[in-house]
Amino acid sequence: MAAEGVKWVTNNTSPALTRYHGAAGANTLYSPATQAVATTYFNALSPWGLMRRCNLWTDGTPTAYYGDRCYTDTDVTNMGQAMAQIPQFCYAIDVLTANQVWYWVGQVGDKFRLSDNSGDYTFSAPDIHPVFSVGGVAKSYAYIGAYEASLNLSNVMQSVAGVAPTNQAIIASVATARGYANLLGSRWGLSTVQAWAATVLLFIIEYATFYTHGIYFGYGNASANALITGTTTSYGNVTGAIANNSSAVGMTYRGIENFWGNEGQFLEGLNIKANYAVWVAAQATTSGYYDCTAFDGVKYIDTTKSWPSDAATFITSLATGTYRWAFIPATLGGAQNQYACGYAAPATANRVIFTTGGFAQNWALQNPLTQFLATTTSATASYGYRLQYHQL
Repeated sequence: MAAEGVKWVTNNTSPALTRYHGAAGANTLYSPATQAVATTYFNALSPWGLMRRCNLWTDGTPTAYYGDRCYTDTDVTNMGQAMAQIPQFCYAIDVLTANQVWYWVGQVGDKFRLSDNSGDYTFSAPDIHPVFSVGGVAKSYAYIGAYEASLNLSNVMQSVAGVAPTNQAIIASVATARGYANLLGSRWGLSTVQAWAATVLLFIIEYATFYTHGIYFGYGNASANALITGTTTSYGNVTGAIANNSSAVGMTYRGIENFWGNEGQFLEGLNIKANYAVWVAAQATTSGYYDCTAFDGVKYIDTTKSWPSDAATFITSLATGTYRWAFIPATLGGAQNQYACGYAAPATANRVIFTTGGFAQNWALQNPLTQFLATTTSATASYGYRLQYHQL
């Protein structure tokens, strides 16, 4: 079998990526006539074609999948939370050739040709993406909220259609929001940097671009008001938006509503220190494991990468090294349709990250790599949360 990948020419201002099939001896250029052709192709591949909305019970048991008669986006009390299920996949980031980054996704045993033509690479267990590792144990699936998180009448976090999403104007403290998510069960919490990064990776390979506004559904809601959850319920597992290329509508990527736009999404497990140092925690479910103020060298590890201290603007390059999978900004100075397209801002105090933009923001910032630094306790309505379940 072959992996699927894209090549990014990093010294070119263009945000466009080039698609390739991995193959023994030589990677094969894949240039579909249209994105519709490419989407059809990816529909037949894992993980893309197997991503789907499901109802997930509090113990992690899927009770129904989108298309089943009993699937529901609204009755989560009786059927379980509305979640997006992502099947396990391997990844690799090849930087063997100067000014090129190759991103690859596949399954254990899949191959691609190394960019310096030195040989073939075969995916194995150590290449499984970190979103599928919980407490150091590999999992078959990742489950993240199909909808932005909201509170029920018992102050328990939920993922459900038809309600106003919760934001920091309602739950100002990240720690409090985390506690409300934990009330669902020991393996429930807020969505992690690993889950966000995995979805970004799948998106850029499928759409071969960092520039979301160059695709037919790419804007996301940037209006003065956040949308209620569930504007894309009719889309199910399909990517799209109710009104294409409008800055006041919700979007969905393969079952994940408002992956960008509407509200900024808090990233669990990613802390920025006052000296701009970036610290990352592996996924775990140990009680009290996550802490937005932690820089302990045990749970939270110093990536040795620094958040850019430049004036807030668009990302021109991404961090290198072990944590390249996390899409950490390295340098700024571009435009919303150049390089990696996302937007980043500096801060001189300890901060956490909310990504993918937020309502009442400039529409140009609605991009999956946009990352805002924020305090752990805030009163802004632009930043919200999303649920995640760590599989048993």
